[in-house]
Amino acid sequence: MATRTKKYWLANNPNAEITNAEVVALGDQTETELDLLDGASAGTVANSKAVIYSSAGQVKATSFNGAEGVLYANSGVVTSGAVWDSGAMTMPANSIITDLGVVCTTLVAAGSGTYGTRFGVSAGTDATYSAAIADNIKGTSTSVAVGKGVSSVATTTTSLGGAAVLVLAADSVYVAAGDEIFGRVTSSAGSITGGAFTFWVKYMQVA
Repeated sequence: MATRTKKYWLANNPNAEITNAEVVALGDQTETELDLLDGASAGTVANSKAVIYSSAGQVKATSFNGAEGVLYANSGVVTSGAVWDSGAMTMPANSIITDLGVVCTTLVAAGSGTYGTRFGVSAGTDATYSAAIADNIKGTSTSVAVGKGVSSVATTTTSLGGAAVLVLAADSVYVAAGDEIFGRVTSSAGSITGGAFTFWVKYMQVA
């Protein structure tokens, strides 16, 4: 007699078929518990569903009330022009910025000039969160080494070998309604031929 393969479906979704082996692996789970898996996906945010680590072992969330968090964005490797821009780093509402920073992640090569930062609410020249400083990463040079960076925390800036502490703008660190933050590194000489930076925002959610 041929062996029949048992099939099962999650209670609230007749299209979500799971195998007998998967049922055995799940053990004695209730229908409600199984439904938490329906729609869950590794490394993504799905409201009211189970959390599944990404392949890199990371967990993503829209917000963690009462928690501290770190957002980061990469510039990608730049081979021309005079700037490295981050992507958007989305702050949750009712948060206080505790640190802004940037670190070189791919060796920078450019014309002989200084390297400095700014952080704002849009990509480009906005400086809502930290005013432009021309040389806080490094003074006049044709390169920036991997690992060199700057932070609004003095001890971190010292450890990263930055030239000067990144200064948070006055009356800007409380983000009431949520906001997108963008970072920029500028080479005063331009003529970039390579290099990349990673930007970060640390925050504390207070409501």
